Amino acid sequence: MPGDHGVGAFATVAHNDDDGAIPTSRLTFTAQAGTTYVVAVSGKNGASGLTLLNLGTTPANDLFATPVELAGISTHLTATNAHCSRETGEPRILGAAGGTSLWYRWTAPATGRFQLGLRSDGFDPLLAVYTGGSPGALTLVAASDNADTQTRGVETSTTAIVTIEALAGVTYQDRKSTRLNSSHITIS
Repeated sequence: MPGDHGVGAFATVAHNDDDGAIPTSRLTFTAQAGTTYVVAVSGKNGASGLTLLNLGTTPANDLFATPVELAGISTHLTATNAHCSRETGEPRILGAAGGTSLWYRWTAPATGRFQLGLRSDGFDPLLAVYTGGSPGALTLVAASDNADTQTRGVETSTTAIVTIEALAGVTYQDRKSTRLNSSHITIS
């Protein structure tokens, strides 16, 4: 940064020491376009070591109103649900609180059996498929948690899988979430 700015020249936007019960720090703030932010990372009580900094924004498909559109009979994508939230009226998947959901919309190109699979490393994913036009007016088609029990534990990652009997032309709302706040999902 040009010039000599002392620490007192900066205004604190956000700070954090320990994110819940784990000794890592996480903070969220609303950034303003065109503003330069300075991020300070320090070891607590003078501690030192490897520092990993992750910067990201909330994916647009955090909201039911702005899902990622899926097309065709087969698709594969990788996404992150870091910084996501649970909307007002958003249903719980299999009774779990969830909290970091992503929304997808898919219109069945043909009538038949389709399978949606979800894999994650390091956290427990939840998967649900609905029909309906708003979070408070959804009809559950299928849901999954812990599909690892279905694969008899042969997978090294955590998965969720649903199989649906889709009808051609029907639009399905697909929601991926987690039991806890987590950060990375692979959808296939």
